[in-house]
Formats: sequence, C-alpha cells, structure tokens
Amino acid sequence: MAFVLCVAAIVIGYGFATPPEWFETALLTRLHLVAAYVRSAAPVHGVSWRVALGSALPVLFFGYLGLSTATQTGGEVLDERRSLSRGVLLAVCIVTTVYTLFTFAIYHAVPWQDIAGLAAFKYTTYTTSVGLLGLVMPGWLSSLMNVFVAIIVVKTFLPLFLGQSRWIYAWAQDGVLPRSFAATHERFQTPVLALTLSALLGSLALVESLFTGYVFGVSLRVLSVMVVFFLIGLGLLRFERPVPPWRVLLGIAIMAFSTWFSISLVVGSLGRAAWLQPVVQAVVVAIFGLLVYRFLSSRASEIR
Repeated sequence: MAFVLCVAAIVIGYGFATPPEWFETALLTRLHLVAAYVRSAAPVHGVSWRVALGSALPVLFFGYLGLSTATQTGGEVLDERRSLSRGVLLAVCIVTTVYTLFTFAIYHAVPWQDIAGLAAFKYTTYTTSVGLLGLVMPGWLSSLMNVFVAIIVVKTFLPLFLGQSRWIYAWAQDGVLPRSFAATHERFQTPVLALTLSALLGSLALVESLFTGYVFGVSLRVLSVMVVFFLIGLGLLRFERPVPPWRVLLGIAIMAFSTWFSISLVVGSLGRAAWLQPVVQAVVVAIFGLLVYRFLSSRASEIR
C-alpha cells in the first residue's frame, strides 16, 4: 500500500506542476503531433455531466470492490468488530482522496480532448496516466515509473490469493466444494488447495484481459454487484413487519438505482460479441448456480 501511495504521489505532484502548455510542447517534440490536430481527431468534443457520470460509475464501483477482500478475511482479524470497521472506513477515506487528487492532477496537465485524440490515433501506450505524464518527465524517471506500474500490476495477484481463496475455503466447509479444499497447511494454517485454485483462476483472468480488455471484467463484476444491491433493497422491504417508512424509501431507492445501473450496463454492451456481453455471462453464472443448488438440495435430502 505504501508503495502504491508513493507512486501515486509522484504522479499527482507532476500532474499539478505541469501546465497544459508543457504537454502540448512534449506532444510536438516527442511524438511530432500538433495538439490542435490531436484534439480534432477526438470522437467527441463535448460531454454532459450525466453521460460522464454514467460512464465513470462502473469503473468507480470496480475500483472500490477490493474492499470486499477485507470483509472476506474478517474471521482472521483480531478484535474484528472494532478493527475491521475502522480499517474499512480509513481505507475508503484514503482511496477516495487519492483517486480525487490523481484525477484532478492528470486533467490539470492534459486536457481530456488530447487523451481522446491520442486514443483515436491508436496511441494507446500514451493514454495511461504514466504514459501521458511520461512525455513531460525526464527519461530515467519515465522508465522507472513504468517499472513501478508493472510491479503494481503484479501486486493485483495478492487480493486474488487472499480474498478468493477464503471463498473457496468457506464453500468447502459448507459442503459446496469437496472437503479437501478446506484443508489447511500444517505449519502456516493456510488453505493450500484453495490458494492454488485461486492462483490458477487469477492468472487465467489476467491473461483473458489481454484479449478482451479490462472493461469486460468491470462490466460483469459491477453487474453482479448491482444484482446483490437489488436483493438488499428487496430484503429491506421484507425484513420485518410492519416496515418503517424510511426503510421502504431506502429499499425502493436501492432497487431503482441498481435497476437503472444494470440496464445501462446491458444496453452499453449490446454492440459487442455475445460472449463478451455481461448479461450473457450473468445467465451462464445463474444456470451454473442453479445446478449447484439443485445438487446440494438433492444431496441434503439423501442425508436426511
């Protein structure tokens, strides 16, 4: 975490210290592109705040979903009721601050039209935060930042190991998976098979993102969260009788928001191949879940 914050601090510092004119000069000297010409190639030249918010929300949701890893390992935390709640609240505050400063720093140095234009010209290497500011950084620092980013990408394995392995371990304890996945290492008390399976699936997901892009994973993950939100809102209406008015309003608001969000994700992906659409993947997951549920129900009946 400290390493990520240090890298973010360097980007934030350079972003706020770099006026747009420096970036325009770097475009001309490094890529031999005139800023006005790059901006003219942008597919859009004006965006309403509603459209921008709707486009950014899925990415924002995805950016905060890592907090679920903290709750997945809550049973291993000392004084979890106190430390876990404070840790999650502190993490939200830190991440929100970093995300906000990071975004303002990038767009302080680089107009968004320039980024859209570079993407239209297929200069995708330069549309990342480090790629953009690397044009105005000294050569040695730009190269070093690329190394740092590579290390941060590898770091994404850690939450996969830590969080997903605990799901597999819990499912094995509940009988959803074979009991062997609940076995722990004799010395380290870690779920070895669960960690191994998480490593394999995590590696497969990262390789898949090279071909399908990260947007596919973002849409699918956010759609699954929206389904959970909808069920939470429904649960607020059915949790007790009589239902307080404030709970009715809150439940309806959550259900309405998750429905609108789900529809926007589905409609926004209609132009892709069928297997890349999150709704198709959601149907596949739902069918698989029903098969698992029926298998466990029949086995439970046999045990009785």
